[in-house]
Amino acid sequence: QSASESNPELFLRHFRSYFNVSGGSGAMFGDVVDVVDGAFDGVLTRIKEQCPMATREDLVLCALLCLGFSPTAIGLVFGNTKPSSIYNRRYRLRKHCSIPAEQNIETWLQELIGE
Repeated sequence: QSASESNPELFLRHFRSYFNVSGGSGAMFGDVVDVVDGAFDGVLTRIKEQCPMATREDLVLCALLCLGFSPTAIGLVFGNTKPSSIYNRRYRLRKHCSIPAEQNIETWLQELIGE
């Protein structure tokens, strides 16, 4: 666990500063999706094409996973205080994208990045 993760306010301040966000999470999430899509050869565009049921929050979750964010950090970004919230998001992503239960979501993302 990083020092930023143990201090949620510090983590969010650094995150917002990095993505140049002064307001709400909508702009921040758009920047994250755009940055990751560009850095990972259009992986989020491919997810949108392959998973028409995927929501904007599903894409943000994928973006944060591509960046290697821990469940704790993802929870902080989404403003969740309960640890179960991130696992619910992962479940919805799995459902929206028909990811088999036996397949790790991070492995699924790595395979998409490699396409």
